[in-house]
Parts: sequence; structure tokens; C-alpha cells
Amino acid sequence: MSRPWKSEVVSFMVLPERKSGRSTLDSALYLRRRSVDRSEPMLLRPVSYLLLAVPLLEAIKSTALVWLAILSFASLAFAFTDRFSAITMLLSSSLDRCCMW
Repeated sequence: MSRPWKSEVVSFMVLPERKSGRSTLDSALYLRRRSVDRSEPMLLRPVSYLLLAVPLLEAIKSTALVWLAILSFASLAFAFTDRFSAITMLLSSSLDRCCMW
């Protein structure tokens, strides 16, 4: 009878060769059942491990979105500054030419 906090895992195992002198099969596959307790490491329970990773992935995603917004605004501001400086240089060079004549 299984308990509600345990689940059954089915695994296959190869029996070692028999050392007796009888004419039996050297090895056989059989089904072995064992109960998995909740105190086992997380690697043995990948579904629970993935469920615990969801909040971490959400935090990484939101941080990446914030940095993307900051960097895109900074590049946009740099583009405006670069254009403004280019226009200023053109105007100043044209004013210099006008004043020289």
C-alpha cells in the first residue's frame, strides 16, 4: 500500500552472473519497484526542480527587460546627441564660411 507522500518509480536492473554451477541464465532483466521519498536530492525529482526554477527565470527575464530598456534609451539619447552635434558642426562651418567672405 502506497502512502500519499511517496510515489513509485519503476526501474530496470540487470542481475549479476550467477556463480553457482547450475545451467541457468547468466543474467536476467527484472522489474524492481522502490519508493521515492521526498527527502531525496532535487536531481532525482526533475519536475520539482523545474518548478522551483520558474521564479528565478522570471526574475532574470524582468532584469533583462529593464536593462534592455535602459540601453535602448541610452543609445537613442546618444543618437540624438550625435545628430545634434553634427548639425551644430554644419551650422558653425557654414557660418564661418559666410563670415569669411
